[in-house]
Amino acid sequence: MSTIQLTEEGYERTLIELFQELGYEYECGYDVERDFRNPYYEADLKAALRRQNPMLPDDVLEEVFRIVTHVNEGILEQRNETLTDYLQNGIEVKHNEDGRPKTALVRLINYDDPLQNQFKVCNQWTVVEHEKIRCDLVVFVNGLPLVVIELKSPTREETDEEDAYLQIKQYQQKCPSLFVYNAFSVTSDLLTSKAGTITSKANRYMDRKSTDGMNVTSEAIHYDTFFQGIFEKRRLIDWNHKETARAKMRVMVKRLLKKYHYPPEGQEQALQTVMAQCNKWADDEENFISVYSFNNEEPEYLQAAEE
Repeated sequence: MSTIQLTEEGYERTLIELFQELGYEYECGYDVERDFRNPYYEADLKAALRRQNPMLPDDVLEEVFRIVTHVNEGILEQRNETLTDYLQNGIEVKHNEDGRPKTALVRLINYDDPLQNQFKVCNQWTVVEHEKIRCDLVVFVNGLPLVVIELKSPTREETDEEDAYLQIKQYQQKCPSLFVYNAFSVTSDLLTSKAGTITSKANRYMDRKSTDGMNVTSEAIHYDTFFQGIFEKRRLIDWNHKETARAKMRVMVKRLLKKYHYPPEGQEQALQTVMAQCNKWADDEENFISVYSFNNEEPEYLQAAEE
């Protein structure tokens, strides 16, 4: 990896090199011919649908492409939740085969074999909706823009990580369609790197103090520890799988708290208590699936939020 230049552009190039070392494809957004109104990478998405679902007819995959690229119902958080469900569980499409009605389940992400997914990072990715924005870095999995990365120069005293967070929030307002696909966003000024979801407040953006999830340091982390810890291909797919499940769990808990008129001043603490308990029960993949269930029932352990 080359020596870091302490400018935003230099840091951007350093991170692109890091992603390439992790096996990501790279394209400069300026070089991609596309409709700026579409935040996704159309060619990659269509290719991934065919690669992930080789036995399905073209009309089924075309319908899935239409569904995935037209998630327009509700506010941003609801649209993001819908897309998250598609990522986690696939999309069911009814079709006819030899004159008989059938239902096909189309997968967007390969969770069983993560390396079969396509990983790409693009810099200077432009999106136009209410206003025009240009993101420093966007990470795509199978053509879907799952991560937005906003960078700030560590040498500019007038900017810091709070400015990067506010920039992300402005992007959400100007181009919400980009964040329909968002698993999480990252803010980084080289010295401090953190990640959060579309609903996270600034104080809920978290760092990562391990590259492998096992050897954790309590010291200030280097930027490559953060990015390698999250964006190694297998870990990104696993992290996305679990973090989106946690997001759904948080929504369920919040609904319960409101449903049973839990005191507003105590809701955040109650939420954190329930989530901490769930995390303890999710030590392995089998427990994780049972704890972070995706059905609409209210599991017994959520009753803690009612007390």
